Amino acid sequence: MNTRQQDYGELMATAHQQRQLKPNVDPATTMPQAYQIQGAMLDRLNLSFVGYKAVLSSKPAQSAFNVTEPLLGVLLANAGVEGRHDLSQMVVPVIEVEIGYELGVDVTTEVSIEQFAETFSQLHIAIDLAEVGYVGKASAVDLVSGNSAGGSYIKGPVLGSAEPNHIQVKLLKDGDVINEATSGDIGDQKALAVWLVNKALSLNYPLKKGMFLMSGALGTILGAKPGHYTARYESEGQLLASVDVELTQ
Repeated sequence: MNTRQQDYGELMATAHQQRQLKPNVDPATTMPQAYQIQGAMLDRLNLSFVGYKAVLSSKPAQSAFNVTEPLLGVLLANAGVEGRHDLSQMVVPVIEVEIGYELGVDVTTEVSIEQFAETFSQLHIAIDLAEVGYVGKASAVDLVSGNSAGGSYIKGPVLGSAEPNHIQVKLLKDGDVINEATSGDIGDQKALAVWLVNKALSLNYPLKKGMFLMSGALGTILGAKPGHYTARYESEGQLLASVDVELTQ
């Protein structure tokens, strides 16, 4: 890592801590350099890793940002919320419904889709309150450098033994449906979860039993506004679980 990447990492960490718009990095920054900047940012923040998130999980989203795979962000120890969250703590927040996976084992070597069942212990509702605020329009390397829109997240109830690709998701705000999607719309869920594990491994990030992984936004990414939100997850017309969150400002 060169001094310039270290400096960008410091700027990203400062913006995160002071709740400011994140800077855009040099357009010539490569993706490996962007992950080095992300690492420098996380080193400066000095917070424990509790999981990982995928960004730009679908092929159309990747095409829009000129990348060929998702982007990885780190879930930090102070980012989990339950029940209520103050949006004034964020700069440009969006709300996303996702599928969450809990690691059932420590992982030290690459895993395959065939090892999915032995790698992950549970499926969960996941809500990402992502932070997308940048000084200018964000590119893929900007996103990665700033920890891939890392903000806050909700680890919701367990989804039981549902097939990961066939879960219907509804997000309601103050009783009105504002987003509907099926979990497989963004690609094969098992492949996304496995990709997250292997990408984290390639970056020398820890993968410990109990860590939480989120596979990417389902349906529409919406600006997070004050109100009462309910996420409902169903399979074959049967409710699997739901979670409520009150967003204030």
